[in-house]
Amino acid sequence: MCHSDTSDSVTFVQQTASSMSNDDVQNENSNSLSENWQSGGSGTIKKPLFKPEELDIYTNKLTHEAFIFHAIKINYDQLDHMEYDATDYSMTVYYKDGRTQDLGVKIQWLIRPYIKHANEINIVRTKDQVAVDGIIIPLVHRNVDA
Repeated sequence: MCHSDTSDSVTFVQQTASSMSNDDVQNENSNSLSENWQSGGSGTIKKPLFKPEELDIYTNKLTHEAFIFHAIKINYDQLDHMEYDATDYSMTVYYKDGRTQDLGVKIQWLIRPYIKHANEINIVRTKDQVAVDGIIIPLVHRNVDA
């Protein structure tokens, strides 16, 4: 679901799947990278990083800042960058060791015009709707003119 919010003179566009409450937090081991590794030379983790109901995506319409809010603990130290592919609206997570993993959602139509201008993405873990920790990583674009 997507909607716009124009509070406090800042305009955000939101792609939401859940309210990100503590009840949505899964066991930390359920997102274990070793359990989800796909063997072979592709370096792809077969399980998406998030289920659609486990994250919310926001973009600032004016500054083109992009945010992913989630409640599941992940290891930010392993993240290198993300890639947005405008042909299939996918987001791929790239790890420092060369592995890749699908984010778990397609970017919805209301977010697309703004996320394609973002140069970095803020990934923020929340608890009770308060930011707990996070990281800012580069956002690379693929097939933007498609």
